[in-house]
Amino acid sequence: MRSDTPSRSLQLFPRIYYFIPCIGPHTRTVGASVLRFDEPMDAILWFVELLSQSTDAGFCPKPVLKNLIRRWYGESVDSDFERCYGELYSGGFIQSHDWTEDRRVSIVELTNEGSQLLEQIKVQRRNDMQLLRSHVLKLPRKDKKIVLRVLEDASHDAWRKMVADADSNRDYQLFRSSTTTSRVTPKKSVKRRRTNS
Repeated sequence: MRSDTPSRSLQLFPRIYYFIPCIGPHTRTVGASVLRFDEPMDAILWFVELLSQSTDAGFCPKPVLKNLIRRWYGESVDSDFERCYGELYSGGFIQSHDWTEDRRVSIVELTNEGSQLLEQIKVQRRNDMQLLRSHVLKLPRKDKKIVLRVLEDASHDAWRKMVADADSNRDYQLFRSSTTTSRVTPKKSVKRRRTNS
């Protein structure tokens, strides 16, 4: 295994990384864009990518995104969500377009700059996961496979449960079945022209 691969820890422990609190620097630069970075910006970016790549539907409805953030930070985060969402949008890190089924609903996507910003966060958080990862990699090969499988299954099932809670009325049918345990192959994101949020 190549320990120098920036995304290795995140590949081994999918969807666990956002449990780690937001870390510095408080100002981040992507190309010519400078952003004062604050919670829950990291979680917003992470969930936009996950909803787009790790659900059957392959898109991120803003109401579900907001419910996921609320699930982790509580209802008091609502004003922070709108502020951070607006800053990410005006900074060109996310974009949105109307949902074809209901034009009142915005579908959120990462822009190229947003993907670069999220990658910065992933690279940093790799170091925060090294302790857990190092212990797992020291296990005998057979035990390591079992532990990794358990972690992957737990994170996979927890993610589906989180999305189901955030889309409790199944308005968006993000997963074809709430009971299936088959894994979802990440989808390639399709960049659309940016429209008003």
